Amino acid sequence: MAFLEFSIVDALASGFFCQITDVMIAPISFLDSPMTQEPSTLYAKLLGETASITWKELEPFFAKGALLWVDPGLDLIEAAQAMAENQAEKVAAWLAEEKVGKVSATRALDLVERDPQLWAVVVSPWIMVQERASA
Repeated sequence: MAFLEFSIVDALASGFFCQITDVMIAPISFLDSPMTQEPSTLYAKLLGETASITWKELEPFFAKGALLWVDPGLDLIEAAQAMAENQAEKVAAWLAEEKVGKVSATRALDLVERDPQLWAVVVSPWIMVQERASA
């Protein structure tokens, strides 16, 4: 669990920002100011910044250890909101239940083989990713 011990100040100081194959991934803008927004506003903002992405586009971030997998049974935006608001107890419970965690090499190989559609949202310095539900 030590990899999640960071503060918003540390996240901002990391300067996380990059561009890959016409997909811009950048820190979510509300991190520039203190978390004073109402939760529903923050949830809506995160939802608006969530995008469909391929595993190929995420591979460089996997190599850097910057990807967090969110179990499909968990609301990706709720998980991102908890991370952004530094809700340590909630995040720790999800880590213990293995509902949130770094993308493992086994999962990465599975994603390469299957190439499923994924959702991603940035909560700097992390990119939180989840497999899209089948339609």
